[in-house]
Amino acid sequence: MNKKLKIAIPIVCVLVVVITYWMIFDIKKKVNNMNEQDLNNTEMQNTVDENTIEEDNTVEEENIVNTAESTANNENTNSSSEEIAEKDDVYATNKFDEAKYLVKKAWGDDDTVYFTNEGVTSEGLYIVAAREKSTTNVRNYFKVNIETKDVDVDY
Repeated sequence: MNKKLKIAIPIVCVLVVVITYWMIFDIKKKVNNMNEQDLNNTEMQNTVDENTIEEDNTVEEENIVNTAESTANNENTNSSSEEIAEKDDVYATNKFDEAKYLVKKAWGDDDTVYFTNEGVTSEGLYIVAAREKSTTNVRNYFKVNIETKDVDVDY
């Protein structure tokens, strides 16, 4: 064998080993960076979710207080038909709020849940969820027909 070839083969082998280790180290570094970014994104999403839940609970509590105040004010009126008409007029401006109102009315008094709008079906039925305040888990879904004021348990 040629003397230069005898020297070149071990050098090439050493270079291949060094390059392989460098590539493995670089890949591990990139994977760790990606995991840290995913963790940061997850933490940021959890923070956003917690803030949203707190805002939803605050809005729900304000709505409950406003509804209680409206009910107290309406109790001072003589006619029960006027009371129903006033409540219907309040929620007629927003169909989602009206759907939530109808579900709350069907559900009854319960401080452990809040209600969220989940969307509208192709038939025009509004989907409202009753969620636990402590865990945000859905307890029931309801389909609401705004025109007929029908509330049906969906799940």
